[in-house]
Amino acid sequence: MNPLNAIRRHPAAVVWSAALGCVALALAMPQSRDLLLRIMAGCPIVAASPEAVEDARVQHGGRLAGTDATDDVSLFGFTLGATRQADVMAWAASSGAECKEKPGFLRCSLSQDPFDNSAQPSTLTFRFEPTAQRLTHIGRRHYAVAFTEAKRIFAARQATFRSRFDSHAQEHGSLFESGEDRPYGNQALRAHFQNVLFDLNAVSIPGRGVVLRERAVLTEHLEPDATSG
Repeated sequence: MNPLNAIRRHPAAVVWSAALGCVALALAMPQSRDLLLRIMAGCPIVAASPEAVEDARVQHGGRLAGTDATDDVSLFGFTLGATRQADVMAWAASSGAECKEKPGFLRCSLSQDPFDNSAQPSTLTFRFEPTAQRLTHIGRRHYAVAFTEAKRIFAARQATFRSRFDSHAQEHGSLFESGEDRPYGNQALRAHFQNVLFDLNAVSIPGRGVVLRERAVLTEHLEPDATSG
């Protein structure tokens, strides 16, 4: 099959395959494991349409979704499925964030995180469904954080995560448990519901410090919006 025809017929599959390719590349090249940073940031293999990204989100989310649904679908004051791109742009303008916009996507950089007691610069990413520009994904990342500071930040967010999600919170890894930095060590929490995925994780990259990431992603297509015309 012509590769271009494959992309046209199955754009969501191509997006998902590209993401898997990022992971496979990093695992197959131990000398280049810093590529994990790119994976955590979203590996830019293909320029996909917002519609293709939407399909890939639902396919991927369906694989990871839990069995229980929740009405709690907010993160950092933004509500998945309700907050619109215009709302986020207004917040960005009032907060002094520097943002780069693409169709269905917004990446904002802040010199200091506004959501908790952290002086770390942060990068926020937002994805929106293409019809009414409603929020489907929000993520926050801190790059190159010193181990001691990363441990402090993670512990505070870990406590909040446990309190918020209770028995749904699952923990993996032990990066901060020993008190010593370990190359490629990681620690993560997740609460995967039927309709939304919440994740909090940290990974130590040699020479790059610790990368902290938190995200919330809807797992289903949104119902048509009555105000979208």
